[in-house]
Amino acid sequence: MKKEGLQRALTGAGIGVLVTFLISLHTIPETTPVKEVFVIYTSGLIVGALAFWFLNWEFRASPAAYVGGLLAIFAITAVSKVSDVTMTKVFIVILLSVAMLGVSPPTGVLDTLLSGPAYFGGALTALAVEGVLDMLKSLDTMVGTVFVGVTGTIAAFFTTAILLLISTRSRKPKP
Repeated sequence: MKKEGLQRALTGAGIGVLVTFLISLHTIPETTPVKEVFVIYTSGLIVGALAFWFLNWEFRASPAAYVGGLLAIFAITAVSKVSDVTMTKVFIVILLSVAMLGVSPPTGVLDTLLSGPAYFGGALTALAVEGVLDMLKSLDTMVGTVFVGVTGTIAAFFTTAILLLISTRSRKPKP
């Protein structure tokens, strides 16, 4: 039961950060200090995690997508510290972060629908942490992280959708 609760909390954390991000786009002034924005995002993360913790739903792909988005952004930032961020490296990071979803196939349609937003929530969480730690210094790093977040979100959704279709198709009885 604890594993399922953690999976729900990770999914909720991703959705909570994403919702907070969307709300903050329209309500928070651009001059707000990064540390205040980080506190707001962290609050959304906690509220989302707690809200999903108490749901009686099962998630497998969405929590993996959240962790994948989180790790992908940290990976691009780490790569930028030791070499140039090229499109090849960016796509390798996206591929590796989405490959995690092959190990955690979706439990159903809701899990599939939430995997993309959860990935983006993970990317936003990593960007918020890196923003507070002042790790986003070069333009290549900033562009790479945004590209990874957006492209990875699309890839995560389509990967889980394909996995759901494959698993559903194999369960149908043959005539």
